[in-house]
Amino acid sequence: MIFRSNRTPSLSCVIPAFNEARNLGALIPQILGTLCALSDQVELLVVDDGSRDDTTDVMKALCATHRELVYLKLSRNFGKEPALTAGIDACRGEVVFLMDADGQHPMALLPEMLKKWKEGSDVVYAVRKTRDDQSGLQVSLTGLFYKLVNLGNRVKIPANAGDFG
Repeated sequence: MIFRSNRTPSLSCVIPAFNEARNLGALIPQILGTLCALSDQVELLVVDDGSRDDTTDVMKALCATHRELVYLKLSRNFGKEPALTAGIDACRGEVVFLMDADGQHPMALLPEMLKKWKEGSDVVYAVRKTRDDQSGLQVSLTGLFYKLVNLGNRVKIPANAGDFG
């Protein structure tokens, strides 16, 4: 088992955003408030994955207000996973949280996730309890996805784990 020091680590949070101008104004201060309660060294990276709405204007205004905010604008839409990868490559925190820009991930779980990391976990996943909000086809395809991802891999990703981690 790994034990980490009691020192407060620096935290980064990476959020891929595609046409999320309407959500970011409310979401960014909430996430920063949660992160700042956990550490005095935080950064929040929003990776604009080729948005065609007012995301750039919203982010410029938010960056002027929040010194912890970093805005990465990709040249075009590459997709969520490449946007997450770009954010992970650019961030500087010892601990990196991944969240969606639509506000669906509960920020209240961040302290518990950080606690699990401090207790020795290298990766902490949030796992959905239910998929009642999805169609039967989506549930089936998601189950197939996890089976394929874990096929032959030494490190298994829990079923129903999302990008929130």
